[in-house]
Amino acid sequence: EIMPSLVGSEMCIRDSVSVVTMAFYSGVGRVSYFDIQVSADGKKWEKVYSGESSGVTDGYESYFIGSHKARYIKVQGTGNSTSGWNSYSEVQAYGR
Repeated sequence: EIMPSLVGSEMCIRDSVSVVTMAFYSGVGRVSYFDIQVSADGKKWEKVYSGESSGVTDGYESYFIGSHKARYIKVQGTGNSTSGWNSYSEVQAYGR
C-alpha cells in the first residue's frame, strides 16, 4: 500500500512560484514519485506538476512548474522505486 506523504510550507514569494528544487534522501539508486501543488490561500490546491526524480543524484533537482501565483506549496509523495515511502532532504521554491 502506498502511504502518501505531505510536505507543506508557507512561501516567501511575493508574486509567483515557477521552479521547485528538491534533494531526495538516498537519491542515488532509487526514483521518487511525487506531485507538486500550489495554493493562494492554503485551502484550494492546484496540481501543477506530476513526475519523478532522476534516481542518479543526492543533490538538488529542479522542476519547472510554469508561473503560478501562490503563497503555499505542497509536495505529495507517492512512493519510490523500492517502497511506498518518500524521503526529502530539502525542498526549495523560487519565483519572482
